[in-house]
Amino acid sequence: MPNYSSYLNLIKPFLGEFPDSWDQPWADNMEKIDVFCQELDKALVSGGGTTALYSVLKGTKPSLADRLAVSIYSDGTLNLDNSPSIANLSSSSVNGTFTSPRDRFEFEEFEIWHARSPGHDDRFSTTPTAQGYLDEGLAQRVRECKPETFAQAISSPARYNCSGRIQGQNIYMAGVASNEVVLAASIGSPSSWSVYNIDGYLFRIRQGIVLNMANDSAGTALVNGDIVYLFIQRGDYGNAFSKFKLSSDPGTAAVKDLRRLQEGTDGALSGNSSFSSASAAFSGSSTKWSVLPGDCLVITGGTAAGRYLVDAVPTANSLTIRGIFRATSLSGVSWYIEDNSHPNLGCIKVTDAYADPPVVAGRVYIGRGQLDAGGFMGVGSGGEIAFPNGDVYDSGWYGVNVAGGFPATFEHNLGVLPSHVEIFARESAATESYQPMVARLLGLGGTEKYRVPSMIHYADKHHITVILAMSGLGVVPALFTKSDNTTDVTFGQIRVIARR
Repeated sequence: MPNYSSYLNLIKPFLGEFPDSWDQPWADNMEKIDVFCQELDKALVSGGGTTALYSVLKGTKPSLADRLAVSIYSDGTLNLDNSPSIANLSSSSVNGTFTSPRDRFEFEEFEIWHARSPGHDDRFSTTPTAQGYLDEGLAQRVRECKPETFAQAISSPARYNCSGRIQGQNIYMAGVASNEVVLAASIGSPSSWSVYNIDGYLFRIRQGIVLNMANDSAGTALVNGDIVYLFIQRGDYGNAFSKFKLSSDPGTAAVKDLRRLQEGTDGALSGNSSFSSASAAFSGSSTKWSVLPGDCLVITGGTAAGRYLVDAVPTANSLTIRGIFRATSLSGVSWYIEDNSHPNLGCIKVTDAYADPPVVAGRVYIGRGQLDAGGFMGVGSGGEIAFPNGDVYDSGWYGVNVAGGFPATFEHNLGVLPSHVEIFARESAATESYQPMVARLLGLGGTEKYRVPSMIHYADKHHITVILAMSGLGVVPALFTKSDNTTDVTFGQIRVIARR
């Protein structure tokens, strides 16, 4: 018997043997080689190979060359046109579609870079190299707001350096029932939206909302005469004792996660980015919260499950997303719309008008009021409920005279004892302003005048009272003395500024 090669089984004659020594056709070797080369050509180039080995090489394509052409150009670079799972990496559910995956990744990395940097570069270097880190951003917040501790957290009313409400109309809270307060805002008027700072995170309210205060957020039943602090919070959404409704809703307030605008089980996905629901009212109604671009569509189950950023709301029952769905041509999908910038709301009862509310991480107090049969109102006087923007009270110019203008009381409504109060005085809008000081002779027989306060003030958590100081025996009180150190002004205006 002759020897045979291990792969093609070709005849291998021994040393000194003739090719036909074993009565085996030598030409069979060449035929086997020819057939092998033909099958190899079919598998690699021309197509049509039938053996199991070649089937592995060519996959579902006619040949290996066809298979490679799907994802590799002739110059060896990758072709992503026929590889949708890779090509889809250039599409983002949040930021839309980019020209390439690299563009998307770099964009998002720069977003992270900017977010974690207190500044985008070194302020005093023309060739900045500092990239910035989260701890640098936190350090900047500490410089602005002082260290955050549970003894005196950002959310504490005693935290004088940090403002809770930073933008929006000043008068936006009002009682609508003995135990209900409305926070006004209009979806079509962004200037009316209240913007808040909670621990360095921005939140905002863009639609009028009613808070029912049958109970405070701890579950305490409230009655007329009770005093509560109103707060926003970046946690405890869906609290069982906090009930809400739209200010346009004639119905009854109910427990609600204020981030969740609308929801349903009848969602339908079509195309790459279109979503619809027959039960939805994405443009809003008297009882349904409006959806805007930038809100988040959450699909809770199935092959399309995920979070998608709303790009547009073309009709009341449909919207489009940025990027593409993970799956499409679906119906009966469970969904909800989320507004991740909406804070939680609530109230907490305090024992009396002098008591502070508790310090709670992630909570900022934004107002104070009292339940009353005539309607929820400011504490005591029935004045303002909401704390002022930036936690700074400015009375504006207020006309007074020494004969009948004092004591003058101003409702600062900071919710705490002011840390700083300034009083300015002037004769009229056309003149300069002065500190409330008068020039007086001190002691008997003296000739040199000294400036002493003409007004003094005292304050509680709601009011500042300004009284006129006595100027001495035989001397008429004055608002202030002009710069000539002689002329006393007795009719004019004062302005009070107070800070938390």
